[in-house]
Amino acid sequence: LPHTGAVARFSDSGESGPLINVSGEPTAVAFGEGAVWVADARAGTITRIDPLTARKRITTPGGRLSAIALGDGAGWATPAPRCG
Repeated sequence: LPHTGAVARFSDSGESGPLINVSGEPTAVAFGEGAVWVADARAGTITRIDPLTARKRITTPGGRLSAIALGDGAGWATPAPRCG
């Protein structure tokens, strides 16, 4: 959801659930290890969202993040390219 600082869960039929605020500038979303993970480019954070309760936990690796991936018990993030 552009320019909202939030993500939303969608059903198979395309219906949107309530917005979940992650603040900043969400740039990537991944699902794995039993959670939804959202990278925030502006804050340099990754928010872990429990898909059943919508509870959040924030990790701060730092830097502008552009992509995330999960698997085999680990998470991976890449920095956004520098402009200019």
